[in-house]
Amino acid sequence: MQPIIQLALRAAREAVEPFLQMRERLDPTHDQASLAQVLTRISERAETLIARQLQRAYPEYGIQGHFVKHASKPEAPVWRLCAEHGMDNFAHGLNTCALSITLLKQGRAEHTVVINPITGDEYTASRGYGMQANGKRGRVPQHWTLEQARIALPLPNASWRSQYLGEYIRVLQGLGPDLGAHINSGCNLIDIAAVACGQLDAVCILGIEDEDLEPGALLLKEAGALVGNLQGAPKVETQLIAASPKAFKSLVQRLKA
Repeated sequence: MQPIIQLALRAAREAVEPFLQMRERLDPTHDQASLAQVLTRISERAETLIARQLQRAYPEYGIQGHFVKHASKPEAPVWRLCAEHGMDNFAHGLNTCALSITLLKQGRAEHTVVINPITGDEYTASRGYGMQANGKRGRVPQHWTLEQARIALPLPNASWRSQYLGEYIRVLQGLGPDLGAHINSGCNLIDIAAVACGQLDAVCILGIEDEDLEPGALLLKEAGALVGNLQGAPKVETQLIAASPKAFKSLVQRLKA
């Protein structure tokens, strides 16, 4: 494990504490305004804890989070922080949520750490050094048949739904008659991590945000996945499909039919 990953992992572990402190006290039946304020405080506290450690070790690096920002020289690497992956799940007592720390160099993800603050599962990746899940090497599944496949195919988020709902239905119709299982955890980054460590066979997300794509694509690529859009091209903007090379080609061909 790279030393910079070890640092980010320590920072992420410390940032788990606000989630654990508030978990038992959250009540999803409270009014939405009060609930939103509590969730904001948790995310802000987590980012602050992470940023403090990162800035102490790398004061010349930039930091970009939802709540914490630290300017740097234009050419300097930037830490991208997000403590809100699957936050709606957390608010309702579900275990599928995550926080992430990703180091960008010239806009490209080089290192990433993802932690589920409730289960304690940890996923890390460094460009060229592979992906690990809970300290063990992660690889996407190599065996592939659609009939036995477990594919993460979440409903597009509300902000993307009007644009992608029709395409989502088309994908479901294209795969559904033969698909082994259709999975949706409610947290895109956790779904991606599940593919990278071999728990799921593929992931298809319509309307993916950069905060999920940057850490997620690095996890997938370092686990041996092909990553692209629904047309099979490697450039991913708002559509993501990823799986082993054999599965990726099979899925793209199926969706083009």
